[in-house]
Amino acid sequence: TGQPSAKTKSRESLSYYTFSLGCGFPVPVFDTNQKMEIGFRPGFILGYSLKKNWGRLIFGFTSGLIVESLKEEYNGFFLYSLHAGGVTGYRSTFLDPFYVFVEASGGISVNIFVYDDESNNSTPAVPAPYIGPTLGIGIDTGPFMSFSVYGSFLFIFFSNELYTGITPGIRCKIKIR
Repeated sequence: TGQPSAKTKSRESLSYYTFSLGCGFPVPVFDTNQKMEIGFRPGFILGYSLKKNWGRLIFGFTSGLIVESLKEEYNGFFLYSLHAGGVTGYRSTFLDPFYVFVEASGGISVNIFVYDDESNNSTPAVPAPYIGPTLGIGIDTGPFMSFSVYGSFLFIFFSNELYTGITPGIRCKIKIR
């Protein structure tokens, strides 16, 4: 019938805090694809979900790490990128228990390049702004937990180069009342 149950209505009527853990695998695209390998990207979001008649608004803090290596023909090194910033988004409430969400995040990434040779030299930390739009689908598995899959585009604006990647990933969210 498309109508949420009374249990769902009472659960969805509240605004609440959330804690999310996610993990993805950045796939370099465009010029970045010629130099970088597929990486690993764990992260978390501390958020607030505000109930509206048409869905939920999400606001929060996000942080995580990207570990990625340069292809061997480019004298390999590893990129360690620690990022922190804000996130805002929308989550649907009309497909219960399923949902669709869109998010936009942005902030600063602190990047360290470690060279893969005998010297193990590294660069000083290089800060750079980043943005990351995300689109995903999920399912509420109970009153306090949900799981989702997502795709996130990532742009890191280095002073002389643009990092671009698409990150498919999974996320577990816990609602904190």
